[in-house]
Amino acid sequence: MKIDNNKVNDLLTAIVRKTDVHAPKVDAQTKNGQEAIRDKVEISTKNELVSNLVDKVKKVPDVRQEKVQMIKEAVLKGEYKTDAQNVARNLLREGIINEIV
Repeated sequence: MKIDNNKVNDLLTAIVRKTDVHAPKVDAQTKNGQEAIRDKVEISTKNELVSNLVDKVKKVPDVRQEKVQMIKEAVLKGEYKTDAQNVARNLLREGIINEIV
């Protein structure tokens, strides 16, 4: 299965959009010495998280050559067995992810 970095990036962006951004209250002093409450929104942490995840995804190769080689050798030897339910499950999972993105 080939990993499409653009689709993964879109998926990560969609996840971040759906997460709540909390606005904690911050106390501050007004001119007359009374405490005032101001809102402060912090999204830099989530932005950094997404940025780090996107960087990691971009570093993942589209094809894992060592795994491809192992499977080729097993097929040539007649030792490669597949689990039909597992294949179906993965195809459905990939289809669902493609629908989300």
